Amino acid sequence: MAIFDLNFDAPSLATPSASSVVSVGDVVRSVGDEVSQLFRHVWIAGEVGNCSTSSAGHTYFTLKDDVGQINCVLFKGEAERHRQSPIAMGQKVEVRGVLGVYPKSGDLQIRLSDWRLAGLGALYEAYLARKAQLAREGLFDPDLKKPLPRFVKSIGLVTSPQGAVVHDVRRTLERRMPWTAPHRMLYSTQVQGEAAPAQIVAALKRADAAGHDVILLVRGGGSFEDLFCFNDETLVRTLRELKTPVVTGIGHEDDETLAGLASDLNASTPTAATELLGPSLDEWLGVLGYFEDVVTRRFEETFAYGTERVDRAEALLAKPPILERGDQALNSARVRLRQLMSAQLERSLEALERQDKQLPLALFRYQEVAQSRLTRAAQQLMNPQALVGLNATRLEQLTARLTQGASAQVEGRLKTLSQVERHFKSVAHQPVLDRAQRLDAQAQALAALSPERPLQLGYAMVEKAGVVEEGIAGIEVADELVLRMRDGTLTTTVTARRPSEKQQDCEKM
Repeated sequence: MAIFDLNFDAPSLATPSASSVVSVGDVVRSVGDEVSQLFRHVWIAGEVGNCSTSSAGHTYFTLKDDVGQINCVLFKGEAERHRQSPIAMGQKVEVRGVLGVYPKSGDLQIRLSDWRLAGLGALYEAYLARKAQLAREGLFDPDLKKPLPRFVKSIGLVTSPQGAVVHDVRRTLERRMPWTAPHRMLYSTQVQGEAAPAQIVAALKRADAAGHDVILLVRGGGSFEDLFCFNDETLVRTLRELKTPVVTGIGHEDDETLAGLASDLNASTPTAATELLGPSLDEWLGVLGYFEDVVTRRFEETFAYGTERVDRAEALLAKPPILERGDQALNSARVRLRQLMSAQLERSLEALERQDKQLPLALFRYQEVAQSRLTRAAQQLMNPQALVGLNATRLEQLTARLTQGASAQVEGRLKTLSQVERHFKSVAHQPVLDRAQRLDAQAQALAALSPERPLQLGYAMVEKAGVVEEGIAGIEVADELVLRMRDGTLTTTVTARRPSEKQQDCEKM
């Protein structure tokens, strides 16, 4: 459609004629409506002239060339959104926006939505082509990105030593990761201009060779042209070849660079990139506090459980149940033995006491009878003195015999009491002796069934690969065997195999 192929919508203007009258405002509005659809997606190139900025922050200028000029306006909101360098007099620029007619003057005017320095269009096309090529090669593949260490201690900072970026990074590190202060190193480089890519690559290689835990590559905001050094192909390939993980923070949130895409971790700003290096000091202290509580609780539980087990083991070792039961049985036997011995001893003592009580009375009666007889004999004898002497002698003999007989009887009773005591002792100990004999018999039976018993008799046990072989059925020539004997083992190799006649008959069958 030509610019001036107008289409008036008012009924009175539907078929213009020589007698038709159209207002200036209608013409301006109609022209504005038509031209607003033109050149909406086209970049328009020219030189900036008559540039001025109003108190409200809007920028007004003319875009001109050798043929003509168009008025342009860049509102403050659009300028802040793009965060580019201000438009200046004499610049060669390319603009894009909505074309319209300013009603008060009737002049054409472009309300800018985007702008760039002249020549950046070709630069951007080159950026897109390079990005597509490197993406096809897989240099932006997420699988190639190296993970960051869990705990970062050493940091290599690659950036320009001038500007606020270095100070922002240092303040953030002092706040979040103060332990890295002795292990931080600045690798100075240009971050803008033609010489910047080579310097950045050299700085990255020096930082990688230093063995840092991570490399931080940062730069503040700027225009697309200012950040274009971070789209260098050599820089992208170097980032992929480094052994050390690289974290980038280049420009602002809307800025994209090939170095950021190729890095192992990319952030929107330098400060955000610094915060991505790892947990802060407060976060680490929280983690350490949690694990301290866990370890303390586990230690207390384990210590209490171990103490309880030790107490139970000490109780069992001090008095094992089987010994405790044996002690109880032995104590019971001892009590029974003492009771039996006491009862028997009491009966024997009572019998002796009765005999002791009866013995003097019998002796006294015997003496009385003898004395009576002697008296009567004396009276009857003619020679009283001789008879008295004879009777006195006989009396002494009888007294000695009586005393000897009584002593023998007492000794016999004491001997009987001693035999009774020995008998009860043997009766009380017999169950214990019987149990000991049974245990000895069982131990001998177990020893006779032990696999080591044949070895004591001169036999040998044959093992193959740790398994005891009962015959030669599972043994082949060249097999390595272990012969276990009474006092050690022998290792041998089978050189011949000769089955017994019974075994040969079984193999034939």
